[in-house]
Amino acid sequence: MTVRVTRDAEEFKTTVFAFLQRDPLLHSVLLATVQDLLNVAHGAEPDPYFFSLHGANDDVVGACLWTERKGIFLGGLTADLAVEAADAIAEVHPESILLEGLPDTAQVFVKRWSELRGVNPRELDGICLYRLNELVPHTAAGEARLAEEDDAGLCAKWVDAFRREAEPAPGTTASGHDLEGWALGRIAARQLWLWQNHGEPVSMLGHQIPVFGATRVGPVYTPPEHRNHGYASALTSHVSALLREERLEVCLRTDLSNPTSNKIYQAIGYTPVTTFTRYTLT
Repeated sequence: MTVRVTRDAEEFKTTVFAFLQRDPLLHSVLLATVQDLLNVAHGAEPDPYFFSLHGANDDVVGACLWTERKGIFLGGLTADLAVEAADAIAEVHPESILLEGLPDTAQVFVKRWSELRGVNPRELDGICLYRLNELVPHTAAGEARLAEEDDAGLCAKWVDAFRREAEPAPGTTASGHDLEGWALGRIAARQLWLWQNHGEPVSMLGHQIPVFGATRVGPVYTPPEHRNHGYASALTSHVSALLREERLEVCLRTDLSNPTSNKIYQAIGYTPVTTFTRYTLT
């Protein structure tokens, strides 16, 4: 078993995309992160570390990454590769403070990480990956529209609020990054939507670059003063329908600890695929 490390998104894509193509929904975060770096303005966040794991014939058998905001993301990495991944990541980024992976894989990883770093990882709320099956249309007062350049400041403010609400551990918020640049990149790619009521934006939704016939919805954010009116449900339903019309497989991720979002997405027609466990490594 060998592990290769790179910070070059193009090199990582060439190495692992054929492997990740086998399950583009399970690997949606890895695929989208690479495509964002190559195609969409992603802000001032430092380049990730990419890790590819290779078997006896140099075939790719697994892949994972580290980013400043997400921390260590193991994706669909299997448990038998977790120790090698932990060793490689500890060598290049021993200060990592977050981990996400499939439950069995994450458990093996944190055991090895504890041995290497002398820390006591703590389990956090998990993530559920959903896949769109039979879409159930939802409506609300108002209508959906693509975000425009003039909306970039508002979208940046809302994505910052979204991240602050969603951060699983202290000290991991991506404040200070060029979120307006992120918003402008999504707007240029026609991947950022607003729901507006009486001309006022009340909810926001983004989606990722389609890769291998699949795309992931998110972030979805409604500011507190506009919640409980069905805006997010209507917007998610609207954009999901458009993506389905493009014959794309559509997925999304949400915190298992958030009963509202889990209920909303299932009502729209999303069904659970798998769960990911998260740990803080401090």
